[in-house]
Amino acid sequence: MTLEPRMARTHQALATALLRLLDGSSLESITVAGLSREAGVHRTTFYGHYPDVVSFAASIFVGELDAIARVDIDPAASVTPESISDAYAQSLRQMLDHVATSRPVYRALFASRIGAGFRGDLTERMRGRALTAMRAWKHQGIAITVADEAAAAFISGGIVSAIEHWSASDEADAAAYAATITGLMPRWWPRPPSD
Repeated sequence: MTLEPRMARTHQALATALLRLLDGSSLESITVAGLSREAGVHRTTFYGHYPDVVSFAASIFVGELDAIARVDIDPAASVTPESISDAYAQSLRQMLDHVATSRPVYRALFASRIGAGFRGDLTERMRGRALTAMRAWKHQGIAITVADEAAAAFISGGIVSAIEHWSASDEADAAAYAATITGLMPRWWPRPPSD
């Protein structure tokens, strides 16, 4: 979805203000009035798009994880199934690193009253990523004999649950945690060269 220019500027101002405020405050302590003031927008403008700060934060952080998870795959390029898998493993490590730098926010989002919606949005984004990988592998001749949608739902649900577990932990080794998740992938999921 592309925002019209004025709405995009407002959204960016609110996102920038939220990140600034989160640098010294908990998500729960940020009010719509405080966020709007920091962003230089009216509260009515904020309420025209979001019901509360937590919902706005969820949209921002789902977008950030989705952007990090993006792996560009050109089916016509000469890439191996393993290199595609490695690209996804790298994006997983980057997502975990990102979550680790904002753990209090992710903990608050997963535990909030909109936690189920936050999980659902993340799962839907990760499901799309899993489908993209599976289609690329099928294009390369990998025999995936399971139903695509069911496999993608299973994989994305597992990844989001693992991200939630990571956010609740105090673990610091994102590479090791990502390797654990990668090791749990189905047998037909090609293993990256580093495995």
